[in-house]
Amino acid sequence: MMFDLLDFVALLVAFLSAYGLTGVIRRYALARDIIDVPGSRSSHIQTTPRAGGASIVAVALAACGAGFWADRVTFPGVLLVPLVLIAVVGLVDDIKNVSAFKRLCVQLLAAAFIVYFFPLPELALPGIILPPLLVSCLALIAVVWSVNLFNFMDGINGIASLQAVFVFLGFAILVATAAPEANISPGYWLLLAAACVGFLLWNFPVAKIFMGDCCSGFLGLMVALGLIDLLCISQRLFVAGLILHGVFIIDATATLLVRLFTGEQVQSAHRDHAYQKASRYFDSHTKVTLGVAALNFFWLAPWALLVALSVVPGWLGLPLAYLAPLGLALCFKAGIKTA
Repeated sequence: MMFDLLDFVALLVAFLSAYGLTGVIRRYALARDIIDVPGSRSSHIQTTPRAGGASIVAVALAACGAGFWADRVTFPGVLLVPLVLIAVVGLVDDIKNVSAFKRLCVQLLAAAFIVYFFPLPELALPGIILPPLLVSCLALIAVVWSVNLFNFMDGINGIASLQAVFVFLGFAILVATAAPEANISPGYWLLLAAACVGFLLWNFPVAKIFMGDCCSGFLGLMVALGLIDLLCISQRLFVAGLILHGVFIIDATATLLVRLFTGEQVQSAHRDHAYQKASRYFDSHTKVTLGVAALNFFWLAPWALLVALSVVPGWLGLPLAYLAPLGLALCFKAGIKTA
């Protein structure tokens, strides 16, 4: 993938648009009392406007239209349907609460749409090969989990948007270097990353506005789309993508499983994720968010590269890469109820 002046201008426009829109949304949220009030399960202590991540969603949707017109960005237009569904329900939930059941129904509908669109291949695991039908059923569950996972991990300043930047940059590199036939082009992943950086400046190190469910669900769905797109091309690249997202996958999944097996109500709000406990231990959101970024760049990215280049087989690289985030989840007792 070659870059020219127009590409850099597009990235700059995406960044500035997201930054400017976030400021507009913040003023609107303050005027309309769309704010997040800290509770006993919150990692924040100040009331803060929310739904700021709608700026990322707006830029992402606009990038599709502009990309089609300029023939610079590839993104299947039909996939806008599930993305808009998730974003709209999330935005309504940011403004006035939507029941968990209704959110789940919409998430299942969006996931079914995506699984129907992608002709998923069989999946080879050590000692067993999963047929396409079973892979599709598992993908349906995984997409719904990805949407919720990102929402659960959006609990301290900057962590979700910085994670999105890292994963989307990783997807862009994987597609540009090894999967030119992917449905979603590297240019689109870069535009998304640029938009996330524009929002990040409002959310880190001090949160002047929160991302909100509108964007966290949207980003979670985009991650799922990227992973499924890679799976349809190469299982090796799919595993590399899973490694890139390892911190969020391990923390959220470990927390859910521990709470499930200890009899906690998994649908109830809590602050028992490893990253939340770490932020209280260090008395700092910034240290934890930067720590996650360091783990991503200096541990997970090299493992993803080794798997993508076939230096290490995926069945070995994935568990080895996950050792560090799993160790941290155990260290901070992810999922164990906080008094």
